[in-house]
Amino acid sequence: MCNINKKLTLFDYAVGEFVKWDKDVTGRYDCSNNEILTSFNFTRFMKLLYFTSLASVDANSPSVHLFNTFDKFLAYKNGPVEADVYNNRNFLFNYRFNGDFLEKIEESQKEATSFENERKDFYEDNLRIYDRDKKILDNAIVQLRNLGSKFPMTNTDALIELSHDLKLWKDAVFFSYPLLDTRFFEQLKEEKECFDEKFSILNKN
Repeated sequence: MCNINKKLTLFDYAVGEFVKWDKDVTGRYDCSNNEILTSFNFTRFMKLLYFTSLASVDANSPSVHLFNTFDKFLAYKNGPVEADVYNNRNFLFNYRFNGDFLEKIEESQKEATSFENERKDFYEDNLRIYDRDKKILDNAIVQLRNLGSKFPMTNTDALIELSHDLKLWKDAVFFSYPLLDTRFFEQLKEEKECFDEKFSILNKN
């Protein structure tokens, strides 16, 4: 099982990338990060994290993907949820969870204390340590971005529906086993192929 620190570091980074992506899709460049974040419930974050992890699966590199990090997706009613990230969402580095959504902790809001300085250094050190995984995440988000408007990144209901259409969530629900089985590359490859096929069909229409 991957360590929680690594999961939270990479998810924290991913949140910032999802906010940038949302701005590019909606054109809300004049909005603050926190204004954008009010449109992100945690269900949306969890679906985007799942599809980002899925986009990182590459048939040519079977051992290199984000499911090595985010390895505890559970089959919730509204689709896959990374349990370790969800259960520790109050312990992110650059965001606080207010009970409804995440809020960006701006530099001006951070107390100039040795604790905050150590916290910032710890996060930045982690990003350097996990640079390989960060690059995998960046590349996966680019792949999803390249799907354009066909991928419903701003529509939580459509993201849920898409996750329900894929095999790993269906299997977990059918067998009443909450953990999506992402251990084996052949299963991940099949899931990715199903995902790619859906968008191939959409592009033909």
